[in-house]
Amino acid sequence: MYPSTAKYEMRSQVMGWSRIDMLLALYDKTINSIQQAEECWKQNDQSNFFAKSLEIQKCILVIHSGLQPDENISAFNHARLLLFVANCISEKNFQDAIRILESIRSGFEAIRDEATRLEKEGFIPPLEFSNNLDSIA
Repeated sequence: MYPSTAKYEMRSQVMGWSRIDMLLALYDKTINSIQQAEECWKQNDQSNFFAKSLEIQKCILVIHSGLQPDENISAFNHARLLLFVANCISEKNFQDAIRILESIRSGFEAIRDEATRLEKEGFIPPLEFSNNLDSIA
């Protein structure tokens, strides 16, 4: 069993994030970055386009890092969609990337209340926060 509800509630007050809220924010950030990258591409602003492309890749990597594709078919399919989005970005197919991410995001938004409840009840582990910085050389 995961930490008690009281401990979780204290943690959530301090940290202010549930898992689903963090995930939705990551999708919002990724979608927004793609929209900005598309605008940079249209304006031939290569410097900012490459900066936004790197930001998109980081967001996709963070989302992917929370998946366990070897253990769950849904996670495997989610990982495949993220790979498709990454390919869309490399092909400058921004609208398909946005469409896929918005669809996934709306699915998570639909279960937000239930996921929050399950996290508060300890069925879903809370986010782990650390003040440490891990680095691989």
